[in-house]
Amino acid sequence: MTCGFVIDKENGESEEGDGNETVKRMKILEDIPQPPVSQFHIQGQVYCDTCRAGFITELSEFIPGASVRLQCKEKKNGDITFTEVGYTRAEGLYSMLVERDHKNEFCEITLISSGSKDCNEIPTEGWGKPSLKFILNTVNGTTRTVNPLGFYKKEALPKCAQVYNILGMYPPNM
Repeated sequence: MTCGFVIDKENGESEEGDGNETVKRMKILEDIPQPPVSQFHIQGQVYCDTCRAGFITELSEFIPGASVRLQCKEKKNGDITFTEVGYTRAEGLYSMLVERDHKNEFCEITLISSGSKDCNEIPTEGWGKPSLKFILNTVNGTTRTVNPLGFYKKEALPKCAQVYNILGMYPPNM
């Protein structure tokens, strides 16, 4: 019974086979040692939670000029091994270059300051979190996009009641 084709990459010819040859070739590729990754890019966004919902809504706005801190710590003893501060551009996007693999460490992105005077409250309860925790290793590639982090607006916009209604949720403290 034929399961697939084996393609000879050198001359472009293909032949029917049972698929075992392809599996063998794939296994050989897996066994080739990969060069160590020495740099990563961490990227994400910072937004203004205009509804104080703890997540992005259609009324959320991205914040330029905000700052976040990336910090990695040893799993065993909690010693800090890496710290970097990033700043958001016009679209609320930040990107940081990280040296070396941090697979035996816990890394965390934390809000530091907002670029908006009326949207600068760091959430401490509910859905909103002031930080994201993750492990930074070579398994997931060299660019890591983390979930957005948000500052609360001092008071929710009046239109937020409609947003909560559409979502079938009760507004928190509105």
